[in-house]
Formats: sequence, structure tokens, C-alpha cells
Amino acid sequence: MANKEINVKNALRTRLLVAVTTVMIGWGAGDLHAATRHYVLTNDDVAGANTATVFLVKGTPTNPKLTPVKVIQTGGQGLGGSTYGTVRQALARVGTKECFFVADANSNDVAAIDYKSLKVVGNYQGSTTDNSERNGLGLATSGKHLYASFITSGTIAAFAIQSDCALTFLGDVAAVGLTGGQIDGTAAHGTILVVTYTDGSIESFKTAGRVPVPNNDKQYTSGFNKFHDINAADVNITKDGRFAVLSDASITTQVEVSNISSGKLKPTVDYDSLGSGKNSNNMWISPDESLIYVSNNQSGQITALFFDNKTGKVSYGCISPVLKGFNSTWFTNVGVTTEDTVGTGAVLWLAEEGSASSIGIVNVTSTGKKCTLKEAAGSPAKDPNSQNLESLTGYPPRSF
Repeated sequence: MANKEINVKNALRTRLLVAVTTVMIGWGAGDLHAATRHYVLTNDDVAGANTATVFLVKGTPTNPKLTPVKVIQTGGQGLGGSTYGTVRQALARVGTKECFFVADANSNDVAAIDYKSLKVVGNYQGSTTDNSERNGLGLATSGKHLYASFITSGTIAAFAIQSDCALTFLGDVAAVGLTGGQIDGTAAHGTILVVTYTDGSIESFKTAGRVPVPNNDKQYTSGFNKFHDINAADVNITKDGRFAVLSDASITTQVEVSNISSGKLKPTVDYDSLGSGKNSNNMWISPDESLIYVSNNQSGQITALFFDNKTGKVSYGCISPVLKGFNSTWFTNVGVTTEDTVGTGAVLWLAEEGSASSIGIVNVTSTGKKCTLKEAAGSPAKDPNSQNLESLTGYPPRSF
């Protein structure tokens, strides 16, 4: 075993054991920011009065576990599912304040939550024409701004995040694909916002702390031009803002990479047939950018791809076995995120949607040339508040 891998495991072991000791003191809002405490935050997307659930990370490095500690009534109405690439919650830091935002798609609002107290500050809407009913509401943050994609109306609303986590609506912009496709995924970084559409096209906007302005770079991806029956869905932007990495809604595991260092999208480089996993709507880049984790929505697995953050090149790494409960208690694995904020992220949290939604827990090991993905013994963790879990976030968040 490589020394780097041993060091990562030892660091995780120390942190998790301290976390287990700390949690014995008891739950309290003031404990949320203790350095040893890690959480998973969900948008339960209830088809009715919506909730968000906070899970505490416990267990050991080889058997991490999640325990629900708080259910938050958002004050809005959930939708009960949407396009898989749509991220339905977001975190932001404004000064010393940390804010948690949850999309209430069926009431056209964003619930703003003070992360320290876990209390809802308010529910905020865009313009009278911004509509997410029936189709969904996606969220992305950059600095002191939040961008909400109202899929039904095909608009993206910009909000300024205030010092108490309240939102101030700044305005909105039309966002529709080349042939009328709906918004699917969004990601913001610095002064650029990248958007994917369900018709195979993608687009970027200049933000610069104001209402997004189109960069006039709307285009079909290389993958769409090659296969014609796929579209880019989820999207991440690298830490340095050089690349936008997009995962495709496709039969196989497929990702595409666009160089955005100019401030606009360049034609994507397509990497297809990356292993045996089926479909790849959702993805997440590891904190050290060495791996791309792809959620194989139709085969109940997760694939790790090696990623060169200097060149943007992608290659196959490894794939997990079929995760427990697939096609019995849950039928689709969707959003994925990492537990740790350094290295490979050590543990993956995976949204599992079904009649009884849950969170899959997968351990990661990597030498840089070989990797393994192994489901933890304590996986999955049940999310009893949701039948439509498609999106989740780890806290503390990745740095980009």
C-alpha cells in the first residue's frame, strides 16, 4: 500500500474516532462547526410540504455510518423528482456566516437556512414569470451570489446572498437549449456559469456579480454530435476554473470536458464507453481532482475515472459492485458527493431514489494508478423522509 494512501486512511481514522467521542456529548446547534463534525445534507424533495435532513457522520474509516439528527421543514413545497443533473441544494459562506439553500420546486421558491442554527430565514422567489412547477428548480452558488434555474419557465434567476442568509432578487435571464431543450445541470465558478440542456446543447453565461449575460457560445456537445441520443446532464468546474467537466445521460459511462479558461465554452472532448457502468447523469470531482466519480444510474454502481487536471484528459479507473438494495428498495442512484475535503474524498455519499430512499456509502482507495470502490458494511443509510432523494451535499464542502 502506498504511503500516501496510508496517511489518508490514518487521518480519516483519527477524525472519525474523535467525531464519535464528540457526538456523545449530545446534539446542539453550537456544535455544528466543531472541526471534527462532518455531515450530509439532503433536499428530500417531498411531493408536498418539503423537508431537508441533516445526517451526522459516525463510524470508522472502513465502516462509516450516517445518523439522522435533524429534519428541517423548509416552508415550501417539493416536487417529488426532476431531471437527474439538477442539483437541488447549495451551501455558501458570506463573511463568517454559512448558509444552506434548498429548492422548493413546486412552490417556486428557495428556502434560505442559517446553517449554525438550522432555522429557515425565509423563502424567496424570483420574478412573477420564474416557474419551476412540474419540472424542477436547480441551485448553484459562487461567492455572494446564488443562481436558481427555473426549469419550467426556462429562466435563471440571480440572487445576492445577504449577511443573514436572506436573498435579494437581482433579475433573471432566459436559458433554453438550441432546439428548446430544458435546463438540466448548472455550475458556477468565479464569473462564469455553465448550463446543460436536455436537447444535447450547452451554454455559458458571464456573471460578474450580476444577472447572468449569455456568452453567445451555445453549442452541441461532441458527444451529442457523435451519438445524437445523449445530452450532458451534470457539470462540475475545476478549482482553477480551467475546465468544465460534464457527465452525459447516455447508455454507457461517458463524460466530456470543455476548456473554459477563455471565459467561454470551447468544443468538448468526448470520452465514451468508460467501463461497464450504465448511464452517467451525475458526477463529482474529488477534492484533489485526481478522480471523477460517476453515478451509474441504470446499473446501481459507481465508476471512478482518472482525471488530469492540467490537460483535462480522462481515463477509466475502477467500478463498484452493484450496490445493496438496487432494484428492490431503490431503483436509481443519482447525486454523488465526497465525505472528506482533501485527497480522494475517502468516502462517497450517493443519493438512492426509490420507494424507500437511502444514501449509499462507498469507500475509496487509490494509488494514482489503480483504485477500488467498496460499499461499506453500514450502507445504505435510510432517509425515511424521502421517496425522491436525488441530490445531497457534504459538509464541510469541497473547496471548489
